[in-house]
Amino acid sequence: MRWRASSSSCSAARMSCWRWACITSGGAPRCKRWRWRGNWSITWPRLARMAAMRGSIAPTSVVPHEFMTMQLTVNQRLVAIMAGALIALLGAGLIAFFGSQKLSEDLRQTDQAVIHSLATLSSIERNFLLIRVNALYHLSYDEADLKKPHEQVILRNISEIERQFREYESGLAANPRDNDLLRQDRRLFAIYRTALDKVLAASNARDREAAIVVVESEWKPAGERLTQALSEHARYKERLVEQVVQQSLQSGQRYTLVAVVATVAGAVLIIAAGLLFKRSLG
Repeated sequence: MRWRASSSSCSAARMSCWRWACITSGGAPRCKRWRWRGNWSITWPRLARMAAMRGSIAPTSVVPHEFMTMQLTVNQRLVAIMAGALIALLGAGLIAFFGSQKLSEDLRQTDQAVIHSLATLSSIERNFLLIRVNALYHLSYDEADLKKPHEQVILRNISEIERQFREYESGLAANPRDNDLLRQDRRLFAIYRTALDKVLAASNARDREAAIVVVESEWKPAGERLTQALSEHARYKERLVEQVVQQSLQSGQRYTLVAVVATVAGAVLIIAAGLLFKRSLG
């Protein structure tokens, strides 16, 4: 025969509990009473184990309904804490992912649309300088054989500049201001080419005096205006590069800060939920 708990009564004022355990033997039930002082809200499994140790009642496999309800509540709380931790982790990860994607897109745009266009302008300036140098060499020689290599270099550099202007116009201009500067560069280069053709024609005719007149009146002023325009355009692109880089850095710092705040907030919420869970268990 095993003693099984049948009823209990507790007094909150006296902080004590009475539990009854009964068996049926020979038709008449026999009951024992066991008293617990202290925490009168102690759970039934612990009370049963303590009673068994005292010899009052034997442990039973019957689990009270209130203990099953408490276990279900504990499981639900654990699931809620795990779900909160998972949501916080996913939120921080998504914020960091989209932030890195935005930063990568900004840097790619900076490389393709701004830095590449700045390199193209630098190449135009270099080719223009080679044209001026070879034109001076062309003027310095009297023999046609010595003039011809320099004239070929001039024509090749002119073709290269025209190609670079078309490339820039096709998709490297960043905004309307950039397009306006490009149109100004092309207009001044056309004026410069007209003056250059006159200089080369006078040089090929060995008319040094006419060549000097064209150089002083048209070629040099046109070259100076074009040089100034290209320098202004390059400075504008440099400022644009700095602006885009600063915006990219600020965007990256902003997304990093948001990710850190989300991570800290998730950690705080998880810790708070854990403390509340621990407190609810007593």
